[in-house]
Amino acid sequence: MKVIFPATTPFIITAVRLGVSVALTTLIAAESTGAVAGLGMRIRSLNNSFEVAPMLLYIILIGIIGMTCEKVIKILERKLTGWQEKREV
Repeated sequence: MKVIFPATTPFIITAVRLGVSVALTTLIAAESTGAVAGLGMRIRSLNNSFEVAPMLLYIILIGIIGMTCEKVIKILERKLTGWQEKREV
């Protein structure tokens, strides 16, 4: 446990970050095709009625949710893998 868990933590956090982005994208796509409530359904219904301003607001809201999830995961990554050296790209 003292060696394996710290060694695998960066890979687990990377998988969580990728999973959250795929889950958010899939959720919006599923909501836009067959849900009766949700952000994807609201965007689709506003698109059908040509209401651009509220539709863009919902799209921006989805972006904010995604960025917030990303920031939370980055904070967790810093706390759990503070020992790991960082590469700046």
